[in-house]
Amino acid sequence: MLLAGLAGLAFALAAPALHAQQAEAAAPPRYQVEAILSHDDNVSRGRVSGDILRDQSLAVRASRDWSKPINANTRWVLVASGGGEAFARHERLSRAFAEGQVAVEYRASGSFSAPTFAAFARITGEASRSTLRSGYRATVGGNVSAALTDRVFVVASVSQEERSARSAVFSGRSQALRLSADYAVTPRGTLYAGVDLRRGDATASGQATLENIDIAKSFVDDDAFAASGLRTYRFDADSVIAVIGFNLGFGSTTSLDLSWRHARTRPNTALPFATDVPDRYLANQVMLAVTRRF
Repeated sequence: MLLAGLAGLAFALAAPALHAQQAEAAAPPRYQVEAILSHDDNVSRGRVSGDILRDQSLAVRASRDWSKPINANTRWVLVASGGGEAFARHERLSRAFAEGQVAVEYRASGSFSAPTFAAFARITGEASRSTLRSGYRATVGGNVSAALTDRVFVVASVSQEERSARSAVFSGRSQALRLSADYAVTPRGTLYAGVDLRRGDATASGQATLENIDIAKSFVDDDAFAASGLRTYRFDADSVIAVIGFNLGFGSTTSLDLSWRHARTRPNTALPFATDVPDRYLANQVMLAVTRRF
């Protein structure tokens, strides 16, 4: 939801700060392993209190990357990864995934302030314990990154994602604009913040009310929330996701990352009648991640 649930963002959230990642881009690690513990205060993406469900999850991700120069200013980078996420209460949200990404990066010069431009394509296959959610996601986009000072690093990106799942409710399309900045507080500690603006298909779960049915492109009885009697609805929406976090390195291979994400999603279809149902849903995630690079 909100890209297969904000849980679908768990792995991105658990990654080390962007500044640390980009600083290592010239000589990337061959392998990386992450363990991510998260708490989500609205895993169902409900709009009213009776539909809001909380949960905790533990995720593990392993990846390997390869890079090869094309010429003096350009290189390609390939990343292959896989892992899984297990939920404590709503077990049918648990999933396994495999992902591949290829990118072409260009930098005009080796000067400190020279920006790096990249174009990328990514495909992710997901097998969920929910029979409705299993499928794949394909994403294409581009980004530009640059060091503004010896402590400040910024990234801007645009992307489009296509999702295909066994249920039409969890299929769809969305576009995103992302902006982020990292500040190296200490040689080992990085404070980071960012905002993600999204438009397109989103999902939320709730009771079979007129408010929910009226805005829905499609809906289904959700097997992940069967005990609560919730349906999940797909609708066109605008979303804003803000993140703030701190990444602390231990040596050159291990880091600890603590972050908080806040998401707001509002349907683009106005209800034709008066109602006291909130016009958006809110979700918060607090995540603690440990990353080891080899």
